[in-house]
Amino acid sequence: METTESLLLEAQERSIYTEGLIQSLDYQPRCFMQEKFKNIKAVVFDAYGTIIDTKDGSVRAAEKILRKNGVILDPVNFYAEWKSLHKKNILALTHFVSEEVIFSQDLKFLYAKYRIEGNADADVKILLDTLGCRSAYCDTNDTIDYLKRKYKIVIGSNSDEEPLRKDLMRNGIY
Repeated sequence: METTESLLLEAQERSIYTEGLIQSLDYQPRCFMQEKFKNIKAVVFDAYGTIIDTKDGSVRAAEKILRKNGVILDPVNFYAEWKSLHKKNILALTHFVSEEVIFSQDLKFLYAKYRIEGNADADVKILLDTLGCRSAYCDTNDTIDYLKRKYKIVIGSNSDEEPLRKDLMRNGIY
């Protein structure tokens, strides 16, 4: 699991990023840069990992999956590998495939790699149960509220629609 120190560092980096975004959008340049910023009409955010935290729920799900199958692996590393595989497989898609199908395929690959004799199709539901129950980062709502005074705010995701809507509504974003 992550240490308090690493979580604080990540929060500090996110805060610096958010402050930098706001400052760059508010910046009133006096030369050619003014033209560059004056045409901005909207700010687009990816939902998961940008405004909604996914890490803790996913790592806890990986921990439950490993424990259920009697496997002694570090859940943080297992999830990191799962996530990396997931990103690679999403980029290779040529048509829509639900997250349940992709997560299950990724988990089957990892089960084969680590010789885990679990049921990936059933076990993936442990991860899916965390979707729609994620929390926004602490600075999300203030940042969006601030930016929407001047810009149209768009939130996108390649995630399945139902859990995305639940997370946005639960966090007061949608």
